[in-house]
Amino acid sequence: MRGGRSKGFAIALLSALAVAACAPVPTEPETPNFLILSIDTMRRDSLRAFDPSAPELPALDALARRSARFQDAVSTASWTLPAHASLLTGLLPGRHGATRPDRGLSKGAFSVAGALGEAGYRTVALVGSGYLAPKYGLGRGFDQYFAGPERAGAAAGPTGPEAPWRDVFVRAGAFLRSRTPSSGPFFLLAHTYGLHDYFQVKPATVAALGIEPPALDRARALDCMVAKQACSPAEWALLEALYDQELRFMDRAVGELLDVLEATGLADSTWVFVLSDHGEGFDSPRLRLAHGGRLHEDVIRIPVVVAGPGVEPGDRATPFSLVDVAPTLLELAGAPVPAGLDGVSMAAVLRGEAEAPLARTRVAQEHAYVFDAQGRREEGAADDSALGVAVLRDGRWYITAPDGESLYDMGNDESQSLDLAPTAPADLQALRETARRHRAVRRGARAVAPPDAALRRQLESLGYAR
Repeated sequence: MRGGRSKGFAIALLSALAVAACAPVPTEPETPNFLILSIDTMRRDSLRAFDPSAPELPALDALARRSARFQDAVSTASWTLPAHASLLTGLLPGRHGATRPDRGLSKGAFSVAGALGEAGYRTVALVGSGYLAPKYGLGRGFDQYFAGPERAGAAAGPTGPEAPWRDVFVRAGAFLRSRTPSSGPFFLLAHTYGLHDYFQVKPATVAALGIEPPALDRARALDCMVAKQACSPAEWALLEALYDQELRFMDRAVGELLDVLEATGLADSTWVFVLSDHGEGFDSPRLRLAHGGRLHEDVIRIPVVVAGPGVEPGDRATPFSLVDVAPTLLELAGAPVPAGLDGVSMAAVLRGEAEAPLARTRVAQEHAYVFDAQGRREEGAADDSALGVAVLRDGRWYITAPDGESLYDMGNDESQSLDLAPTAPADLQALRETARRHRAVRRGARAVAPPDAALRRQLESLGYAR
C-alpha cells in the first residue's frame, strides 16, 4: 500500500516537473529598461548594416548583427533641436514647436519621459548642450537632465586618450553601475556631439590619422561645410577622413558602454536603440553639404538599430520615422500610447511579428535654416510656418523649399541624382497638397529667449551660429 502510493506520487511529481520544463520561458521582462544612444550627425551609410562598403566598426557592427535594422528610417528634420524633440514627443516639428533657435517645446507637447516616469521608470538624460540646452524644454519629464557642454577634460576614462572630450559615456556607464535589481526600470538617453564636431580638426584626431598637421583649420573647415568658400577636393577628402576617424573613436566608446551594460547584468533586460538625429553632406559638386537647411536623403535618412529582449534580429523594410520611438517605448513598457501622436509603435515589428512594410506617409520639416548657392544661413518665417517640407510616400521623395521643388524615385535613384519634378508626374499634385498642409503652422511654438552669450558660444562651436 505504501509502496503503491509512493510510486504514484513519484509519477505525478515527474509529470509535473516535465510540464514545468516544457512551459515557455519568458524572454521579455514586464518592465524592461531602455537605453537610447543618439550619435549626432551619424550618416546612414556609416554602418555596414546599411552599406556593406562602410569601414569596419567592430562594436556597432556586432550590435547591428543582433538587432532589428530599419533599412528605411528617416528623421523629421536635418538638425539637432527639432529632430530630438520629435524623438522625445512622437510629434512632427510643426506640432512640438521646438523649431528655431528662439523656439522651444510647446507647453502641451507630449513627453515620453514623463509618461515612462508615471509608469515607474527612472528617467535620465545625458546630452550635449547647444540646441539640447534646458531652455528648449526637452528635459520635460526627466528625473535628471544633464546638458553638457561636453568637456575637453582629462584623458582617463572609458573613452580612452584619443577622445577625452567625450565624457557622456563615462557618465552613462556610472549610471548603469549604480543600478541594482531593486532599483526598478530605467530610461536613459545618452546623446553626444562627438561625431558632429569632426570639423573642429582636433589634434588627437589628426594624430590618429597619422598625417602632418593640416593647413585646414576649424574656421576654414566650417566655411567649406556651409559653402561660404569653395574648397579643394583635398580639403574635402581630409574632412571625410576626420569624420571617419571620429566614427572609430565613437565605436570604441559605444563598445565599452555596452560592456558595462553586460557586466552589470542589465543587458538581458534592456532595449538598446542606436540612432542618429540626422546625417551629413559631403557632396560639394551638388552643394549638398553639412546639415540644416536641406531635406535631401543624405541628411534625412538615418541609421536605426534596436537590440533587446525578444527582438528578432534582421533587416526591417517597414518605414520608420523618429516620431515612432516614443510610442514604441511605451508599448514595450506596457504603458498606454496616447492618441494624437504622429508616430506609430514598432514593438511588433521589433519582435518579428509584423513583417510587411506599412503603407504610410512620412514628413520632414525645416523651419530655421536655408541652404542654397549663398551657403547656409538662419532665416525663419515670421509666422513660424515651415520654410521647407519633404514628403515621403510610396518610394517618392518630394521636397518643397524656398528655391523650388524636387521629386525623386527612391526605388531607382537612392542618391537623388535625377529630379523628376520638371516632368510633372501624376502624383505630384497630391504630394504638393500634403506638403502644403505640413507647411502651415499647426501648433503655436513656445517662444524662448534668444541664445545668451554662453549658449551662443556653444552654438558657434557646433557650427550653427556664425
